[in-house]
Amino acid sequence: MTQERWTPELGIIVRAAEGQGALRDLDLQTVRDGVAEHGVMLLRGFTHDGLSDFQAFTERFGLPFLRHGGIAHQPLEGVVDTIRMVTSGTEAVGLHSEVSGLPVRPDYLWLHCVEPAKVGGETVLCDGVALWSALPEPVQQIFRERRLYYYSGDRGITPKEWKAAFNTEDPDHAEARIEAFASTLDPRFEQMSLKRVEGDRFVGHYAVSAVVPSPYGQAEAFANALFGPYRVFPTFEGGEPVQDNLLNEIGAAMGPLCRRLQWQAGDVVMVDNWRVLHGRLPFLGTRRIVTRMGGTRCDFQLFSGPS
Repeated sequence: MTQERWTPELGIIVRAAEGQGALRDLDLQTVRDGVAEHGVMLLRGFTHDGLSDFQAFTERFGLPFLRHGGIAHQPLEGVVDTIRMVTSGTEAVGLHSEVSGLPVRPDYLWLHCVEPAKVGGETVLCDGVALWSALPEPVQQIFRERRLYYYSGDRGITPKEWKAAFNTEDPDHAEARIEAFASTLDPRFEQMSLKRVEGDRFVGHYAVSAVVPSPYGQAEAFANALFGPYRVFPTFEGGEPVQDNLLNEIGAAMGPLCRRLQWQAGDVVMVDNWRVLHGRLPFLGTRRIVTRMGGTRCDFQLFSGPS
């Protein structure tokens, strides 16, 4: 097994010796340390038995997994429901931190290439720590002072959804669970408020800073979903849109920091989802990349659902 920097700025590649090295047998501490230091780890050339070994490898980290509820993430036969296809379609996907518009942001994102696209389809990665440092000071000041605001909509969370999530018929029990979870959030950069309304729905919001602390004690990262694929675009608290000139300045700083990953069949990538933004380029033909995500917050069943 060998290790080398993926690029001088971001990531590390761990290669199996030819004909040796099983994905199941990788030393987890080596993997954790590599991701903590470099943000991204590409595992290439390791033998594995398809999705079953990918499932077994991710489960060795001992974390709860998030079931992606988006209809663009199709489930797969023969594996658990928390392993899904990446966003469907062939178009580009903007850079984002996965599920960062909800308080159950995963710590890690795993991607596994079953079949790379013949043309295009590279995954694009950007170090949010470097991006934050590259932003002009006036832009930093705005995002220091103002949080991103995600509203649940008037529909909110329905009784059917919270009953399934919490395995209860009692709205008082569901409300207590929600309040207990909200109390665990760090008020210095995030806050969740869900209130029970008529019909025993829960309606509210999640407000979170666009710049978040690293779980590894490193510098802060500009890691969010301002450019991502989500239907609900955030505003600032108070409902004011994020101005185009701000997005343009962020995009200008982001461009030089983006790095493209050329997939090979069998590759597995592990991403620090609190630090590194990811997206994809458009492609032609077939592209099969599967994903799984997990973290210490992902056991809050209201958002993650049963695995």
